[in-house]
Amino acid sequence: TGVQTCALPICYPKEIRDKAVRMVDEHQGEYPSQWACIISIAEKLGMTPETLRKWVRTAEDAGEPLKDGMTAAEHMKQL
Repeated sequence: TGVQTCALPICYPKEIRDKAVRMVDEHQGEYPSQWACIISIAEKLGMTPETLRKWVRTAEDAGEPLKDGMTAAEHMKQL
């Protein structure tokens, strides 16, 4: 099983964390800001926006590949 990420008092499986972060990456262009996207997705998945924001920042800081296999830094270079 995957590692769980805990946001007191709830622990989320790694699969949920990964899905939520990927959804932000895939849909943030449909919102006026990344924060608006995070709020919307967090509500849909049943977590707080701050929990999801932290996951997104952690993924960006770690250079984790996003939906297309590129890191956040690589996406920024394309802009």
